[in-house]
Amino acid sequence: MGGVFGAVGTVGSLGVTAAVAARDIDGLAAASSKTAAKEEAATSAGAPAASSAAEDTATAGPAKGGERASKAAPKSGSSSGTTCSFTPSTRVLMKDGKTKPIGKIKSGDKVEAADPNTGKHQGPREVIARWVNHDDDLVDLTIRRADGSTAVLHTTSKHPYWDDTTHGWVPAGHLVAGHALNTVTGSHVFVATVAVRVGAADMYNLTVRQLHTYYVLAGATPVLVHNCNSGANGGKYGDLQPAGAGNEINHIPANSSSPLSKYSGPSIRMDYADHRAVYSTGSSLESQAWRMRQKELMGSGDFRGAMQMDVNDIRSRFGSKYDEAITEMWMGLSSNKALQKWTAGRNP
Repeated sequence: MGGVFGAVGTVGSLGVTAAVAARDIDGLAAASSKTAAKEEAATSAGAPAASSAAEDTATAGPAKGGERASKAAPKSGSSSGTTCSFTPSTRVLMKDGKTKPIGKIKSGDKVEAADPNTGKHQGPREVIARWVNHDDDLVDLTIRRADGSTAVLHTTSKHPYWDDTTHGWVPAGHLVAGHALNTVTGSHVFVATVAVRVGAADMYNLTVRQLHTYYVLAGATPVLVHNCNSGANGGKYGDLQPAGAGNEINHIPANSSSPLSKYSGPSIRMDYADHRAVYSTGSSLESQAWRMRQKELMGSGDFRGAMQMDVNDIRSRFGSKYDEAITEMWMGLSSNKALQKWTAGRNP
């Protein structure tokens, strides 16, 4: 069984501590410096810099009308392959109850936003980017209000909506008739139908600072949506959704072992086959033992040590392929409120 832990040591001598995790961050400094150098070069050339802090986005293709063109540039050798967006006339709930077509919103505007963990309204947050995507996965989402009236949102199949029936984010194409969607007042509208719309169109999305959520209007009703991933490949699980074609989001440590919610768990985007190859995934005895050891580490308060197990496993298998994503994940820990709350609870 000792071979199972070959990437980090034996079960009895697994010296994976927060200090080791800190050294890993130092070991990835070169990757961070490389990313920073690329951003500086891009900025010097007049292109928008891509932030490894997961709030700004790398871009590809020509921007038009002052917008950022998307799709997001991958940082770990795999593309998201998906876009999340709305028709330019779709109205967004702005600060103080005003509304504006998404196609006319600018960076610096403030939109009403919600806690991405609970779906509860939190007040205005700043828009830090607006995106235009040429999409061909169009769907019409029809919502039904309590009085029986309906309205339609022209969206894309991958755009996540807060499903208050399941208490999580669900792509439009997977919403179930009758499920409840959150409004800004905490009341609900309900999914009526989701219909594929043939063709392609320029569609718009936003990146919202900190909370990464906003409200789009179905008729006169604000409905909560997530701004999807913004080009980062490391961070909180929920902020990296959707995974994109050929990819999966890998919880680090494994979600089944973690005390955090699925949404809040530190994660990186990986190629599907790579994710399936690591020890933390699967039902084998080796994988079960791996996750058990992670749970033991977290039980003793060593969350970073449990993370480091997976980081070492990934790097032993794939070299530096995922280093930038891992760096983004480490950097995101300082703003992960769920992790901070868990840590504070263990150290009152």
